[in-house]
Amino acid sequence: MIAAWPGEQLSVAVDGDQFLTALISRNGRSVHQGIWSHSTLLSCLQYNALHAELALASLLARKGAAPSALEGLSLTRLKPTGYVKLNERYCEAVRAPPKRR
Repeated sequence: MIAAWPGEQLSVAVDGDQFLTALISRNGRSVHQGIWSHSTLLSCLQYNALHAELALASLLARKGAAPSALEGLSLTRLKPTGYVKLNERYCEAVRAPPKRR
């Protein structure tokens, strides 16, 4: 997934009280987009999403873990409009070589 994401992602949620999310260039020299919020609602949603992502990663990292239907929810697999726009705009994703026929 790292190769398919247009830069480095930074996500920090502080006790559901505030959060910071940013998309940073691969070389770390610029911030493509970012947001900080002290909104309790948005911060709680971000905190919950990060907690769920960490819990899923922990489950998948266990030896012998069977592939989960939740893995299919990945942005890199679903490719929603926003994901496509980020890749088109920042063009940092490593492109896979074309398949030979």
